[in-house]
Amino acid sequence: MSARVYPLGAILAVSFALSTGLAFAAANESWLLLEQADRAEFRDGRITLTGMDDSVIMFSERPFRNTKRLPLTQLIENWGRGSDSFITNPPNAALTGLRDGKQMAVVLELSDPAFSEGELSFSYVPIEGEEVSALSHVTLLIDNPCWMPGACS
Repeated sequence: MSARVYPLGAILAVSFALSTGLAFAAANESWLLLEQADRAEFRDGRITLTGMDDSVIMFSERPFRNTKRLPLTQLIENWGRGSDSFITNPPNAALTGLRDGKQMAVVLELSDPAFSEGELSFSYVPIEGEEVSALSHVTLLIDNPCWMPGACS
């Protein structure tokens, strides 16, 4: 898959993290998670992303500035891990993309992730933004996961 750069996505931040296997995790290190996709569709209380890589970019906030790629399968596996997991305390996320050639942004609470046959989907609750049925050139950002060592210390 070719690399895509979506200008608004570059300034958004998603937080997530591994609870295991991350050698550079430090106390109070906060992580953001970024996924880019060709399209997002909203249907029956679920959002489905298509046309993306099979991993997300993780990066830590300053002063740490660490980066890592997280396979989507590990994102799903770790969703319920930790005392303050995304199951018990669902993450906020920002989703940006184009609708009819205009940039749109919505803020969502995400739950119940699934990754199958190249599609990443979540149940969602809208927090802010206009209701849309679909967006193209999508960037999804998810807030800080507490299942990563040191992320919520």
